[in-house]
Amino acid sequence: MLVDDGTVIASSFFMLEYIAEAFAGPALMPSTPYGRYLVHAWGQTIALSVANAVAMLGCARHLAPALRSRPSQTLQARLASIEPLERRAAWTAVLDRSEADAAAAARGQLAAPLRRIEAALSSAPWLAGAEYSIADIDAFAMLAPLPELAPDLVNANVTPHIARVPGAHASATRGACRARTDANRPPRSRLRTRTRILAMG
Repeated sequence: MLVDDGTVIASSFFMLEYIAEAFAGPALMPSTPYGRYLVHAWGQTIALSVANAVAMLGCARHLAPALRSRPSQTLQARLASIEPLERRAAWTAVLDRSEADAAAAARGQLAAPLRRIEAALSSAPWLAGAEYSIADIDAFAMLAPLPELAPDLVNANVTPHIARVPGAHASATRGACRARTDANRPPRSRLRTRTRILAMG
């Protein structure tokens, strides 16, 4: 959640877009209509085709084992208290699905979008073209864990351009963050972020 002078913005992509437009600093949105279309198209691809699969892999690798280590009676009581039923079912699925099953399901979801991302990065340095943009920031959060979570899908041999994303992103982000911080002080920055992590227990 992002709160700026009482204005509340939710969803990571929309927060990035708001920051790009509301605060001074290096441009994080392309200047052309087609470039801006690409940014939004990649945001949709990441949200609809990548994020769920990455979350599935992460839950199976890290969250489910931690939950299963809790006393069964306590865990079941916590599950039974979750509302609405759809959310309870989602948490139950996290516990019931093995890491192998999650990996198989995620592999099917990720194959096509990862091919598209690799192809885009093979023809341009960034997803929306020549300039670093919020599309790359948004994608980074989903792509960075994949060498660990799905090494057969994302590695230097199969996806060399995706594999270089963490290093390239770190370099670009350092410059952009420094410039935006300098451009927005003084006065004290208006930007406040508040993240609420909703977890069981």
